[in-house]
Amino acid sequence: TTWTMNIFHQLKTGGDPDFKDIYAEVPWSEFKEGPDQPDEELLERWKKMPADVPRAFKTHSSPGPEGTPLPEMGCFATYREDLKYIVVMRNPEEAIVSFKPFIESHNPKAFEYWGEPEMREKFLKPTFQAFFDECVLPGFPNMPPEIVPPGGLLTMLFFGF
Repeated sequence: TTWTMNIFHQLKTGGDPDFKDIYAEVPWSEFKEGPDQPDEELLERWKKMPADVPRAFKTHSSPGPEGTPLPEMGCFATYREDLKYIVVMRNPEEAIVSFKPFIESHNPKAFEYWGEPEMREKFLKPTFQAFFDECVLPGFPNMPPEIVPPGGLLTMLFFGF
């Protein structure tokens, strides 16, 4: 998705090599810069983006089955007919296999910064099989089992579309 953000920005600007932060150019709607950042700050920043040129927002969310949000399934977006979408798919098997080392590579201080130091430990498992059985299949940590779809995170993160 980050590669797609860069491609979009380059197409929109005709090849601007001097931007400072791709997330300023193509905001990621689920990402906050800090744990105390109010939603209103981001919404105000996005409202100030020029409306006379194409704009893009990165998201890992998808609409629910009816095109509306379904947060309990990790679907926070609303489908709109008046928008254009670029959907990037990755082989879910490869993505979930790379998710384990991705989480493991995060500095423990990042989890502390967000006030979730124990979350890192919940994802650290000695083998991929343990990671899959204990982290992927049950869904997000602390998610009530009755609302976890078959496949858990695999379904929520990669098959929502």
